[in-house]
Amino acid sequence: MTFNFMSKLTQQSLPILPLLVLVFARSLAKASDLKETQLVLYFQDFTAGPNTSSIPVAGIAGKLWTFTQFGTIYVTDDTMTQGPNITSSVVGRAHGITVASALDGSNALVLVSRVHKHEVQWQHSRDTRKQ
Repeated sequence: MTFNFMSKLTQQSLPILPLLVLVFARSLAKASDLKETQLVLYFQDFTAGPNTSSIPVAGIAGKLWTFTQFGTIYVTDDTMTQGPNITSSVVGRAHGITVASALDGSNALVLVSRVHKHEVQWQHSRDTRKQ
């Protein structure tokens, strides 16, 4: 009897759950006075040459391991800079993996952890923390 009652209660309240989550998230954001920060980072990714930062580590046997070959996995350790040029100020590193995840090579899954340098002065940035 109790299980049947709880099942009906859950079925009736389930459509309200997304609305409650939205209201809670909105009130939490207002209460903490969140600030938005926009960062533009440039990943300097090299797959060949003396400064190679991305290499294939797995793929389909007998197939060429390329960014568009389904199943190819690359490991990366890229430099992140403030500008598009390699000579721009280095702000950190990007460590991660890239997987060619579409059979036709049209899509890739990229997982990256950013590691920032603390001593870098960001151009056009402001401290948005509360005083």
